[in-house]
Amino acid sequence: MASIAQPDAMRDLIEISRRYGADSAFVLAGGGNTSFKQGNRLWVKASGHALATIGADGFVELDRDALEAMLNSDWPRDPKEREACFIERVMAARISPQLNQRPSVEALLHHLLPDALVVHTHPGIVNALTCCINGEKLATELLGDEVLWQKYVDPGVILAQALGKSLAQHRQRTGRAPLAILLANHGLIVSGNSAFEIQAISNRIVGRIREHLSTLPPLSWEDRLYPSHQVILANYANAMSRLIPGVSVALDESEPITRLVGSVQGQDAALGGPLTPDQIVYCRSFPIWIENPSAELNEAERQLNEARTAYIEKHGLEPWAGLIAGAGLITFRDSEKLAQVTRSIFVDAAAVYQNAARLGGVQALGRRDQQFIEHWEVEAYRRSVMSKSASVAGS
Repeated sequence: MASIAQPDAMRDLIEISRRYGADSAFVLAGGGNTSFKQGNRLWVKASGHALATIGADGFVELDRDALEAMLNSDWPRDPKEREACFIERVMAARISPQLNQRPSVEALLHHLLPDALVVHTHPGIVNALTCCINGEKLATELLGDEVLWQKYVDPGVILAQALGKSLAQHRQRTGRAPLAILLANHGLIVSGNSAFEIQAISNRIVGRIREHLSTLPPLSWEDRLYPSHQVILANYANAMSRLIPGVSVALDESEPITRLVGSVQGQDAALGGPLTPDQIVYCRSFPIWIENPSAELNEAERQLNEARTAYIEKHGLEPWAGLIAGAGLITFRDSEKLAQVTRSIFVDAAAVYQNAARLGGVQALGRRDQQFIEHWEVEAYRRSVMSKSASVAGS
């Protein structure tokens, strides 16, 4: 029989979920997840729900004894077998399977933390640190033992098991639990027993990193913007529409993007690899790059077709974003909503690339980690749910 969370607790969970979900400094698109514990039960965000609009029906109730057993289980070494096993076990941990909800892949991670409320977000400012080559050293210098640095591993059960060991080692070393966890190339986890605690800790961490960034000089990337870059962007949007009839296109020429496409260093960063799982999920691992863009429509279409064909041959996937040298960003998806989501995620990544470079250098995900996310069934499911909601919203 399903238990019922205390009304105040569920209200607090919904309130803090929506607060961070609606704050683009912490969450974009369908990213992030939250949870609440009460006795032997855990309510965690269901996959496919957006935090900004989530209600009580957006949380899955799970049996914590079952989750604990999962943590202590042996798992197949093969990633695909392990993934299938994880999905089977976490679905079996649901108290109300008839609701057909799918728990967040981070359910075990939420179970691990002792506090009642857990909020996992992807703040751009924090990810400037988590995506930096010397991020762990900087985290220690800026935040000390207040935070735990977790090296990047496969999301899901492998991350939960690794984090469990890291938490035990941190407690043994310091005598207490960390205030927050920094997940390399991923994001931030904060837990507490009230929304006030969550906010205070989150603001402190973000504030410390932002304050440090404010003491650093700006990037000295050279400017190579074309005088007619607005015309060129519009030209490539028209060319993409001709190339893929019915495609939805979004454009961006904000400062993070123009600095990225306006320098050799920016090009190297953008083509050096994705920074986070979210970037891969919503933007693909790489954008296409158009050098020497043309203001002539037929030539623009030829360049896009050539770049797209080469991308598909190399990666086996349709590209979703393109960087036009000296001009800006173009994203192309099946719906206007998805094109805008890809645009917003890539703009955020562009800022992270630059701030990580200011902090000491960019640490992108390796090819093996990229491929794991690209072919991960969990993210394919999340994309399918999001695509369906986008289709409904556009109808």
